Amino acid sequence: MQFLTLVVFCITYTTSFGLYCTTFDGEAPLMRMLDNNFKIDDLLSDLRNLNVKEYTDDDDLCRIEIEIDYTTGYLSLCLTSCDYHESENGQVNLFLTTQQTEDTTIYTIHTLIYACNEDKCEIEFLNKYLRSVLQDHYADLSKKLIHLILENNTVLQECFVDENIHQECFNGRCLASVTTVKDNQQSRYQKCIRDVNGMSPNEIRSQLIFDMDFKEINYTIDFHCVYNQCNSMKIVDQIVMNELYNLSNILKVFGYKKELEFSSTTGNTMLLDNETSLDNTTQTVNTTTPNNAAQMRNINGQGSIIFIACAFVLIVCV
Repeated sequence: MQFLTLVVFCITYTTSFGLYCTTFDGEAPLMRMLDNNFKIDDLLSDLRNLNVKEYTDDDDLCRIEIEIDYTTGYLSLCLTSCDYHESENGQVNLFLTTQQTEDTTIYTIHTLIYACNEDKCEIEFLNKYLRSVLQDHYADLSKKLIHLILENNTVLQECFVDENIHQECFNGRCLASVTTVKDNQQSRYQKCIRDVNGMSPNEIRSQLIFDMDFKEINYTIDFHCVYNQCNSMKIVDQIVMNELYNLSNILKVFGYKKELEFSSTTGNTMLLDNETSLDNTTQTVNTTTPNNAAQMRNINGQGSIIFIACAFVLIVCV
């Protein structure tokens, strides 16, 4: 009886502390055409029926990466086994890129990356948010934004390198960038790019990074263009104001009830705290803190030691 109890203890204890993530067979992402035949419920059902793999390293996380190409109409979804980008536990990374190519075609790509440390938490995240992400019309707004830098249909001669200073930039690109973090710290810069190998003529990129508890919210908006003085602060402010409306809507999808507000007089962005702020304890996907995750991995390491000890005892007993 004692021998049987020992066997049950060893099996139960040493198999309880891994992280179980959904995975594909191989490294190729799952592709879907966003046409009239696409049904999100069918996609979610397919994902729930995929294989689950156990991960035991201290820094293992379940991961997802979604890429939506609004020009071709394809959705690409990658899970832990074919993850291309690193991300931190409980953090959402959103990238939106709109570019005009040499043949004047406008492409828009939206990428979402998320990582978490609970069993199959990536599927829970998709079940909760994918439908809303797909319903937002980022492509329509992006096309409007890029036309802000296309309207100045002049030959590139100069770029702004400071708010009131410009310099010659023949055959180059004008660049402008704005980065803001939650405590209202903001950096801006303008410059001329002379090495344009591989660059599209006109492009706008935005990146939004936030934790699911919204304690950290950072965003960057930058663009380059090929028209004379197209990176002026006037155009920067127009793009930022429009993009902030877009970013505010994205945050609301994930349960954020505060507002991103832009002040054109100061050039600063504010995250307004108000009484409509959401109780995030009821809205966020369940994740443990990084420290707790590490503690779980430590327990898992202890489980491996106990497994070896149990195996030794069982061999002796037999």
